[in-house]
Amino acid sequence: MATGRARRGTGRIYLPKEGSTVYWIQLTHNGAKYRESTGTSDKRRALKLLDLRRAEILTGKFVIDPSQLTVGHLVGRYLQEIRAKGNKTAAKSDERWRLHLKASFEQIRANRLSSDMVLEYIQDRQQHGASNATINRELAILKRAYRIALESDPPRVARVPKVPRLKENNVRKGFLEMPQYEKLLCECMGVGAWLRGIFETGYTFGWRDAEVTNLRADRVDLLNPCIRLYPNETKNGEGRLAFMTTRLYEALARLLVDKSGDDYVFTREDGSPVLDFRKAWWKVCTAAGLGGMVCRNCDRRSDSASYCKSCQSDNVGYRGLLFHDLRRTAIRNMVRRGIPEKWAMQVSGHKTRSVFERYNIVSEADLRETARRMEVGEQNERTEHARFQSEFGHTLDISAQQSVQIGRVKKSSKTINNELVRSSLGL
Repeated sequence: MATGRARRGTGRIYLPKEGSTVYWIQLTHNGAKYRESTGTSDKRRALKLLDLRRAEILTGKFVIDPSQLTVGHLVGRYLQEIRAKGNKTAAKSDERWRLHLKASFEQIRANRLSSDMVLEYIQDRQQHGASNATINRELAILKRAYRIALESDPPRVARVPKVPRLKENNVRKGFLEMPQYEKLLCECMGVGAWLRGIFETGYTFGWRDAEVTNLRADRVDLLNPCIRLYPNETKNGEGRLAFMTTRLYEALARLLVDKSGDDYVFTREDGSPVLDFRKAWWKVCTAAGLGGMVCRNCDRRSDSASYCKSCQSDNVGYRGLLFHDLRRTAIRNMVRRGIPEKWAMQVSGHKTRSVFERYNIVSEADLRETARRMEVGEQNERTEHARFQSEFGHTLDISAQQSVQIGRVKKSSKTINNELVRSSLGL
């Protein structure tokens, strides 16, 4: 039974149940709800306690009893911290908390969160079709929130609960081969020069979509010719310099006409910046035979991007080549063409060589050399077998060959030593 509400965000007093006479107060602190019993049935005293808590929050003196801390408080503090640091994942983390985690964990006392509660959440999300990778990203918010609370001074929790990590099977394997590149390039040119430029940049350098779409005119040097990205414009926070190929230069040069300074390089026909090109990408990939719209309900292809005629479902999504697949393709192409891994990583913006291990990107030249050496070794082995057969009338295994060769070496060395002795003695 709630009483009269104050202005939104300032808190309130309320009676928790019908027939209850003891007032409670509710406030929002660091994005999480805080509730406390006033211990009185006098409304004026309850309001005074509410005003006191408001003042403590405003002056920074508000401290929650650790035993009263909820998961919502910990996550609220974590989200506040990453927003203050300008973390690029802050918006996505906040969305995951609001849409999925909050309903299940917000009011749970921080010291009472158990693995069973986490397991129930996992099972519920899986029943609603969430992938293991998605669930892992959501639960990572809980783990990080607890870790920050444990490392704070003084610690606000005594332990970090055990949160299982689910096995992920969503490693992308998409690569764009040369014949597919030519088809897709034609489709991109049909849409507009801006999409061709985006495609060529991703295919050549392997840059992330946000790094490409946010490219400004003054970052492109047509005289040098190269492209520079500043540290605050890349995901890993490091600046980048890459020199353009002839094809990429031709694609970007026409886009820079009448543009300068902070103007976006990639703009549509009406001059608006291209910030989201997913629908255009799906369209050209579908036309090039590299993807299509698929109903997630019946797993059938759909001509519509929003409706499946087969099962009357509106759960339709794109399946096929992603723009991010160009990132792997660019790395593989550079390695294929003899570019050292370190140089390729500097162009694409990878900080570790895990990309080569994760996607099994290896140098084909190294593999060819491996095959050549195997053939040479096999041929040498056959020659040795043939020689022993002709000399001794039967074949020998490798160990026998080695023993004979070692014996010969010893005999040869002994003979040489005897000759040196005789020579020194004048014999």
